[in-house]
Amino acid sequence: MVCPMAQRVPAIRVRRFADCPDARQGAARADGDAMTFLTGVFLGAFLSASAGDAVTTHQARARGASEGNPLLQHEAVMLGTKAAGGVATTVFAAKFEKTHPVWTRVILMAGSGAYLTLAMRNARTQR
Repeated sequence: MVCPMAQRVPAIRVRRFADCPDARQGAARADGDAMTFLTGVFLGAFLSASAGDAVTTHQARARGASEGNPLLQHEAVMLGTKAAGGVATTVFAAKFEKTHPVWTRVILMAGSGAYLTLAMRNARTQR
């Protein structure tokens, strides 16, 4: 792939794509509002882990376990909170990724790990 900057500077015929200033910012985007593929993958993993936590929490509560957070005692409140958190995370990732693409991915990976840990703990609950 040819760097767009190479077309503006006549002395440079072809530059490697990795040398392009846009590539150092994350990934070159056709439009400024699009989310990069990698951040989209991490966001999908985060939302899947959040949904897995909700499902395993529901199953653990059906087996007799209790919810540790007193605000999430009711099923509808828990699902509404998970949905609102998913929307807020998506908006955060779309906005924050424009200026800090690496930190956005790190935050999404850490959140995914936390949710997966909670889901595994819920799945092991046998009470």
